Amino acid sequence: MTKLALPRWIGALALLGLVLACGYPDTGPDSGRRTTPPLAVWSYRDLAGSASDQAAFFEFAAHQGVGELFLGGADLLPRRAEALATFLESAQRRGIAVSLVLDMDSWARPDQRPVALEAVGAVRDFDLDQANAGRARLAALQIDVEPYALPDWERESATLSGH
Repeated sequence: MTKLALPRWIGALALLGLVLACGYPDTGPDSGRRTTPPLAVWSYRDLAGSASDQAAFFEFAAHQGVGELFLGGADLLPRRAEALATFLESAQRRGIAVSLVLDMDSWARPDQRPVALEAVGAVRDFDLDQANAGRARLAALQIDVEPYALPDWERESATLSGH
């Protein structure tokens, strides 16, 4: 182990100890409230459009204490906005926050960046429409672009990473 590695390990262990010590607030055995944080899950299934997948997800969520869902949705907006809005209402009634995940690795390519901005604009417009209508809104938008997954990453990493 190098001279620098030992202090890093000690620091990492100290941070882990602090996180574990702070933990989630203990609300007491008689409060009826959870004493562990809610589970967050990712799904790339068509939960907005498939009634059977939606029912299975909500049953799973109820049994596992899911409080947050990261939903893959590159194909949802604007074409399937109403299905997403209905799903958000169902999730909100069950106490589940929904973040939409847009995950198109090709958006790293310079010629695809306008497409990415258009998709982000569609999410913004959807969320503003939801807010104006007093309906359930997205908790967040996550853009998950992983240019290193592209076949030309090795050859064009500087261009693809924006450098």
